[in-house]
Amino acid sequence: MDSIRNKLYIYKNVYSAGTCTWNSVPAMFTKVDFKTMSPDLSKSIIHLAKDAGYKTYWISNQPKSTQWDFSVTAIAKQADHTFFFVDDRYGKIRFNYDEILLPKLISILKNRKQNEKILIVLHFRGSHMNFKDRYPPKFSKFKGNKNRIEKLLNQYDNSIFYTDYVLYNVIKIVNKYGGKFIFFSDHGLGNPKGPIPFKHDVREKPNIDSINVPLISNTDLNLDFIKPIDLFYFECIFSKWSKITANELNEKYCSKLNNERNILFFDTNLRLEKVKYSHNILCKH
Repeated sequence: MDSIRNKLYIYKNVYSAGTCTWNSVPAMFTKVDFKTMSPDLSKSIIHLAKDAGYKTYWISNQPKSTQWDFSVTAIAKQADHTFFFVDDRYGKIRFNYDEILLPKLISILKNRKQNEKILIVLHFRGSHMNFKDRYPPKFSKFKGNKNRIEKLLNQYDNSIFYTDYVLYNVIKIVNKYGGKFIFFSDHGLGNPKGPIPFKHDVREKPNIDSINVPLISNTDLNLDFIKPIDLFYFECIFSKWSKITANELNEKYCSKLNNERNILFFDTNLRLEKVKYSHNILCKH
């Protein structure tokens, strides 16, 4: 994506709302109920878009019925149209590469009615173990394997190399049809040099590095590039980006999105963690 870098807004000081997909996506796609300390699925960005007259689509390269996917699938099914490209029937999971989502994206945009408002969510497989299963052989750019960590790091980088290719094509497609694009990851993985290299940080006190993620858009999100961006309040980003407003997404609530006080996220036990922002800790990269 370096070839179109001057057309993108890239935010790096960004932190997801959880350490795993199943706790992070619901927290980012809904307004969390602080009384129950859990995501309120009735207040999702899908519902917000539908209430504003948008036709909504969820296109996924993730399973929909495993124990790790039920919370995300509950939100996906709120969309008017859902498409899952992973066969997880009969207890067996057959994965595809992420570019399998592109033809469906093109079809939806190509057949969109004039002046019809649509929201499309693409849910990638992304970069998890086993990294070597996440990209086609032709994307094996990094091949060193002096030791286990170097081998995994190269495989991980290959998966990112492939994601770069997929995202580049998504952006080209969206730009062709005059749409807006936003991309972020739902979590990161343990530091290669840390105690849990390349793994979900499921410890009681996870390392904040494991939720440091990218945020990329083809439009200005009006966010500070220096201060931390907390995707726990992603619904506020979505509201500004889509220009869909809601009384509960007021200035007071959304002021917590991009400040220097605390980062909120759910750990793997669904406990809400609050980490005080420290430039030396969170921005050490």
